Amino acid sequence: MGVWHLPRFIGLGRAKQLILSGQLIDARAAQAIDMVDDVVDDIELMGRVQNITERYLQNPWAAVLRSKRMINQAFDLPFDDFCLSTSRCRLRPCRPRIMLRRCKRIVKHRPESGDTKRDL
Repeated sequence: MGVWHLPRFIGLGRAKQLILSGQLIDARAAQAIDMVDDVVDDIELMGRVQNITERYLQNPWAAVLRSKRMINQAFDLPFDDFCLSTSRCRLRPCRPRIMLRRCKRIVKHRPESGDTKRDL
């Protein structure tokens, strides 16, 4: 849901401006307001995806999954609930194989190269 996510990524004021005006922005403008991390030419896209994927695959997946859960909860929960939740999270086993398969699929299903710019 863009209406929920966008204000959290780029701030409430910018999100209102884009959503309410219907203004479209290009990839470079999106990068300038932290809406996307990287903007690359098609020719560079798969190399960039490969580099990012390899970097993620080097991390212990149990830690990645727990960190992701904790970051999301830190944003959504009151502090006391977050503290309680993180103490429970440390006790649960994670499923790193699922995340590993997802990352490998990114590399396997490469889009066709074209002349347009794409953002990651």
